[in-house]
Parts: sequence; C-alpha cells; structure tokens
Amino acid sequence: MKVKHHHVALATAAAAFGLDIPLGVEYGRAEHIGIWHGIYCALATAVTAGGDVNPVNTEGYVLMTLVCVTVVPLFGATFSLFTSALSSVHVRPLHRLLRDQDESQP
Repeated sequence: MKVKHHHVALATAAAAFGLDIPLGVEYGRAEHIGIWHGIYCALATAVTAGGDVNPVNTEGYVLMTLVCVTVVPLFGATFSLFTSALSSVHVRPLHRLLRDQDESQP
C-alpha cells in the first residue's frame, strides 16, 4: 500500500494539534493566564512566532520545552509535507513528459 503525502501531512498536523492544545491548556493553568491565552502562547510558539507570556515557573518552562521539542518539529514537518506534495503534483507530469520525449527519440 502506497502512503500518500497528504495523508501523512494530515496525520502529522493532527499530532501537532493533538499535543499543542493540551500543552497550551496546561501552560495557561501553570502560568495563571487562562486556558485560551495558554493555547495561543503554545500555538504561537509552535509556529515559531513566540507567545507573549514567557514562563515564570518550573512547570511553565517544562511545558514550553515540551512544545518546542515536540510540536514545533511536527508543525515544520507538516508544512514540509504539504509543500513537497504540491511540488510533486507539478513536477511529476513534467517528468513524464520528458521521459516520453526521451523514449520517442531514436
């Protein structure tokens, strides 16, 4: 069975959000900034923009470290998978065209 890029990208995005949201909720609780603000900070950190509330206690540092080492790479991988899938959509037909031209020449 051939795995398609967009399936892998969607699974990776689901994993990223699946980790980011609970970590953001816990970050909001740990830093006493509210759940939605914690989710915003975790998501902003995950897409490398950075949150507007820096950790001030050990639990906050641990949670943001988890976001950085798990969610940030997952978001990067998701974008990479989507762009490589888009590229292959455009490159594959050109590759076939060139291959067919090579085969048709004596």
